[in-house]
Amino acid sequence: MARFLRYLLQRFTVVLLFTMTLPLLAFVRYASAVEDMVLIPQGEFFMGSPAGTDSFDDEHPQRKVFLSAFWMDRYEITNAAYERFVRETGHRMPENTNPAATLWEHGAPIVGIADHPVINIGWDDAVQYCRWAGKRLPSEAEWEKAARGTDGRRYPWGNDWNYDLANSASY
Repeated sequence: MARFLRYLLQRFTVVLLFTMTLPLLAFVRYASAVEDMVLIPQGEFFMGSPAGTDSFDDEHPQRKVFLSAFWMDRYEITNAAYERFVRETGHRMPENTNPAATLWEHGAPIVGIADHPVINIGWDDAVQYCRWAGKRLPSEAEWEKAARGTDGRRYPWGNDWNYDLANSASY
């Protein structure tokens, strides 16, 4: 009888450790995902643009939208982070149909751009990266709230375009 109880106790301990380890691994995975992320609080914000502005037609009408709180990366995904994803999953490297605009060679970013935001990826590539990283892409409303804030400004820094505050070749 004592041997049987000892056997059960050993088996129970193994099962208990296993079941307690799974949530801990999930928590560690989540905690690492929150690093370099910012919590966007729940609440209303102005989505879209007011009529009569030089905005696109699909930005009308401007309206108040309520969102629950969510986490968003503080920075864009870098070439170095995307390279880890490519290496670990075998996913294709970022390429452009114009070879001169492809900034990766032999499965890695060219020298000097590891900390730059990754470019030349599509929506499906971004979704796959997010799944691998334990994250997801933001919705259109989440993206706009995080970028514009809750006070209805047009850009993260205010209402006037400023080339010095954006990484853009347009406008």
